[in-house]
Amino acid sequence: MIDRLSLNSANHAVSLDAISFYAYQTLLAVQQQQPELLVEKYRRTPWSHPHNQAIFRQKLHAELSQVSNFRALSSRIQKFLQPLLSPAFFESGFFQRLLQQLQKTANSAVVHRPSVISAAEPELSLTSVVAESGIAILLLDAENLQITTKTEKLLANICQYPIQIKIAFANWRNMGKQDVDLHNRSYELIHVPAGKDSADVKMATVGSSIFIHYPNAREVLVCSSDRVMTHLATTLQTHGLTVYLVRKQADNLAIFNSKTGQTQLYSPKPLVVIPSLSEFILQFQEVVQTVQASNGTQWIKLSSASQIFHKKYALTISQVLNRHKPGTKIKDLLLEYGNIFAIHQRPDESEIYITLFKSSSLEIQSGESETSVEVAVNSLVEKTDATDPEQEILPINSPEELERLLVKIINSLATPSRSSILLRDLGAKFHKEYGQSINQVIKQLQAGANLSKFLQSRSAFKLVNIANEDRVAIALPSSPKGAEITSPEELEQIVISIIDQLTTAVNPYLPLSNLGTEFQKLYGESIILTIQRLQAGTSLTKFLESRDIFDLDKTGKGYRVAKASLPSKD
Repeated sequence: MIDRLSLNSANHAVSLDAISFYAYQTLLAVQQQQPELLVEKYRRTPWSHPHNQAIFRQKLHAELSQVSNFRALSSRIQKFLQPLLSPAFFESGFFQRLLQQLQKTANSAVVHRPSVISAAEPELSLTSVVAESGIAILLLDAENLQITTKTEKLLANICQYPIQIKIAFANWRNMGKQDVDLHNRSYELIHVPAGKDSADVKMATVGSSIFIHYPNAREVLVCSSDRVMTHLATTLQTHGLTVYLVRKQADNLAIFNSKTGQTQLYSPKPLVVIPSLSEFILQFQEVVQTVQASNGTQWIKLSSASQIFHKKYALTISQVLNRHKPGTKIKDLLLEYGNIFAIHQRPDESEIYITLFKSSSLEIQSGESETSVEVAVNSLVEKTDATDPEQEILPINSPEELERLLVKIINSLATPSRSSILLRDLGAKFHKEYGQSINQVIKQLQAGANLSKFLQSRSAFKLVNIANEDRVAIALPSSPKGAEITSPEELEQIVISIIDQLTTAVNPYLPLSNLGTEFQKLYGESIILTIQRLQAGTSLTKFLESRDIFDLDKTGKGYRVAKASLPSKD
C-alpha cells in the first residue's frame, strides 16, 4: 500500500494560500471575460476591491484548512463556489484550468510521492494524472507581437502544462531594449537578419521541429499576428501537440485553441464593474474618512471626495448614478442616506460640503464562523444599511407626530430673511436631533417613499425648487377667495412670505408672473382682485410701488420684485 498524498504543516499553509489565490483570480477572470457565468446578484460586485478579495480568500482558506490531502479539494472548492457561479461555470475552461492549477500545486507540495501505483488504490489526483514531464513552449514573433508579463500570466493560466521554454525571434538591432527586457524574463533570443518575414520564416522552421528537440512538449503557444503561422500550427497538431495561436485583434488578444477549435477574446483592459448602491455608499464613506484625515477637518468638499473616489476605483460617481439612479445628483443620493452623511451649501457658493455622522467599521471580524461567500459578502455591504444599535431610538408613532417634529425643526432653522430651508438640512437636523434616518422613519410609518413625498402629502408644508435645490417652508394658511385677508398690511406680509420662499440670497428677485401664480395657488383668488377688493391699488405694480418694503425692478421681460434693503445704522 502507498502513503496517501500528505503535506507538512508549512507546505500545507503555503499551498492553501496559493489555492485561495488561484480561485480568486479565476473569479476575477470570469467577471472580466464572461460575467454571465456569475450568479446575477454577484455580477456587479467589485471583486477587485481589496476588502472583497480579503474576505473571499480568508473564507476559502478557512474552508480548506481541514483538508489533509488534495483528494477532497475539488468537491470542497466546487461547494464553496456554487453560491457565486452558475452551473455552466463548472463545465467551462475556467474551472478546468483552476483544477489543473490545483494539480500543479499538489505536485509541488507533496512530501512523499509513491514510485509504484497500485491498481487497488483510488485515484489521488483532482483530474486525470498529469505526466510530470509535460511542458508548454512559447514561440514569439517579437517584431509582430508584444507580450507583456501580464499577458504571459494569462497564457500560463490557459495552458494545462507549465510554460518552461520561451523563444523570441527578431532582428534585435531594430528592437531597442526589448531584447534586454525579454532576456530578463528568461526568453531565449534568436536573431534574424533584416528582411520581410525573416522572423516568421525562422520561427516556422524552429517551431516545426519542436517535438524532436523537446519530446516532453505537450502544448505550444504560437504568438504572432501573421496568418502564415496557421501552417505551423497544423504541422504541430499532426504530431499530437495542442497549439494555441495567439494574435492581436483590434484592442483584444485572440487565442485559438487547436484542440477545441474555439477562439476566445481577452481584453487587456479590465471591464468597468459598477458596485451595488450599498457597496458604493460604503466605498464613499471610506473616501470621506480618508480626506477628513488628510485635511484634518470634518467638513470637506464634495468635489475633493469625488476626485479621490475616481482615482481610487477608476470609476466616476456619475457612472454609479447612471446605473442605479439615472437623472439623480450625488447630493440627492447622499441626502437619502441622511443617517450617514450631512450636507451643507453656503447660499453664496456653488461648492457643497459633506461630513459623516458616524463612521462604519470596514474591518473583517476575526471571530466570524460563516463559511459561505454569500454571508461574507452580505456582511460587508449590509453594514451601511444597518441602524447603529447604540443610538437611542425616539418612538414616533404616527405621521401627525412626525409632522409636528418637522415643523419644529423648520421653525428652528428658518430665519427672518429666509423662511424656507434646504431639504437636505432638514434630514440632517432630524438625524442629529433624534438619532434616526428621516427616510427610515417615514417608511416605518408607511407615510411615503421618502422625505420629499411625505412633505408633499402634508398640507402643513410648502415644497419649492430654487436654483435646482429643493427647499421646504411652513405653508401659508389658505383662505378661500381671500376672505381672511382684511388689510393691505396683511397682504404685504403674505407677499413677503412668498418672496422668501421662492428666491435666494444670490437671486433675490421674483418675477411678478411667478408671484401672481403662487398667490392664486395658495388663496384661490387673483392677487389683482384682492388688491382691488382691499382698495390698495389698481394693479399689482401700483400696490408694490406703494409699499416701502418692496424693490420693484423693470426688465425686458416685465417686472420683478424683491424685498428692499434696509438702510444701515451708523
